[in-house]
Amino acid sequence: ALRNAGRSADALALLTEMTAAYPGEHWLHAELARTRYEAGDREAAHAYLREQLANGKWKGYEAESFRGTRAQWLENEGRFPELVQFLAEWVERNPESETAYA
Repeated sequence: ALRNAGRSADALALLTEMTAAYPGEHWLHAELARTRYEAGDREAAHAYLREQLANGKWKGYEAESFRGTRAQWLENEGRFPELVQFLAEWVERNPESETAYA
């Protein structure tokens, strides 16, 4: 609601606090990354998803969700060489979902 009301800074502060309080809630981490991205801090959003993927704590479908979001962002930004590399690394993991191949 805060983000939709144009209060991205407030939304980011609240989401940062909530992810610290509830570190296992995937949807909060996804929302924090999305809010950063939509607020224009795209590199921070990408870095946050990379960090979340690197920590290895997420279940398969949760990690796949982060990867799918990141791939979509790379495509939307026209960062095709980086997208190709990202997808190649994703496919090497032999993912269960079809998202990496779509």
